[in-house]
Amino acid sequence: KIDFDSYTPKEFGKVWDKVGWHTDHPDKCWGGILDGLTILADMTMEYSMGLSSGAAKALKVGVLDMPEIQDYKAEQRGISAVLNEMRDYPRHFILTAHLVTTVYKIKVGNKEEERVERSVVTQGRKVAPKVPIYFDEIYLFQPTTPAVMGDLPKYEIFTAPNEIYPECRSALSLPSKIDWTMKPGGPGLYPTIFEEVKKASPELYAKMMEK
Repeated sequence: KIDFDSYTPKEFGKVWDKVGWHTDHPDKCWGGILDGLTILADMTMEYSMGLSSGAAKALKVGVLDMPEIQDYKAEQRGISAVLNEMRDYPRHFILTAHLVTTVYKIKVGNKEEERVERSVVTQGRKVAPKVPIYFDEIYLFQPTTPAVMGDLPKYEIFTAPNEIYPECRSALSLPSKIDWTMKPGGPGLYPTIFEEVKKASPELYAKMMEK
């Protein structure tokens, strides 16, 4: 029941065609998953750099074409274009992303204080803060380090703002943290989420199960 395509970093055009197919045929699938934002950012950069390669490409290091200002602009436009198309998609749309941590210091009075910021990974800095505004549900998947060597890690899902990623949110009746340590034969993410909704609000669960 799962249909998927794989793309090389230079095939942004094919990804764009697939996005168009989804929006043109919303009745064909339960939803769409783009895995993930980091790869999409790389693809848009490669796409732009490929169009300006050769004699018109001014900046090179050895055999490597280096990104220029217009390539970062293309990344911002490419990611925004994909998300804008999928915003009107009347089905589920899931996007995976990685977080990058930036640590810096600021001066407060006569003291220096450390600040930590986390945002989704993109090549340019301008597009990353825009990504969360496109989604109703934003979850953080976080593994825990085992206390005993050899033990398997636990996996937790955070659905509410927290110190690691304050952009987390949910429009559903979910606890702020869900244990999602997969076991053989155990439920997947989708059934786990809906079981939590059913516990908190049977009426909402019944409405969401309507076809």
